[in-house]
Amino acid sequence: MKWVISILSTSFIYLFGELDIALQTLLLFIIFDYITGMMKSYKSSILNSHKGIKGILKKIGLLLLVAVSYKVDQIAGDSGLIRTTII
Repeated sequence: MKWVISILSTSFIYLFGELDIALQTLLLFIIFDYITGMMKSYKSSILNSHKGIKGILKKIGLLLLVAVSYKVDQIAGDSGLIRTTII
């Protein structure tokens, strides 16, 4: 089990860089957005898997953008400016 956590955390740091306050805030907003979307669909009794998948794909796209900006920062000299601006 320890090796699974080790692989996941290493992969996360490799893709997104350090877990600083900007990235923590982004992840919290993503989780909050998902939870409120589920609450709204449950309250209105309209659970639509297409809307849910669309929302998850948007979040994945946002995280991919952050990962690419982190790699661009590494190429440009590791200042972190581009990644922080994207977040």
